[in-house]
Amino acid sequence: MRSLSTANVEFCLDVFKELNSNNIGDNIFFSSLSLLYALSMVLLGARGETAEQLEKVLHFSHTVDSLKPGFKDSPKCSQAGRIHSEFGVLFSQINQPDSNCTLSIANRLYGTKTMAFHQEKWQISLERAQLTLHL
Repeated sequence: MRSLSTANVEFCLDVFKELNSNNIGDNIFFSSLSLLYALSMVLLGARGETAEQLEKVLHFSHTVDSLKPGFKDSPKCSQAGRIHSEFGVLFSQINQPDSNCTLSIANRLYGTKTMAFHQEKWQISLERAQLTLHL
């Protein structure tokens, strides 16, 4: 599996090219990691063609083929679950205080109480990425 950092770089360059094409000569500031992470949270609930499109745009599509058919729908072994495990490791490393600098990243997932969340599918990925769901 290619690393999360590779997917982030590829996604960052895609977003930058798009933003730059509409803002030639302007300064552009964005957090590709936050964008990648937010869209990967959407991927947790996506299925079918939507999931495939997100995986392609986020540069995660190359790892889906490596999953056996029986595991693609398993929350423990799913592509989104594996990605969020990597995010969990990355964010725990980023959020560790250092004597030279401190960087904190905060992302939350918000939902409405009227929306049905499939707890089994979400819970594993939420735990792996050290997230909480706010209703």
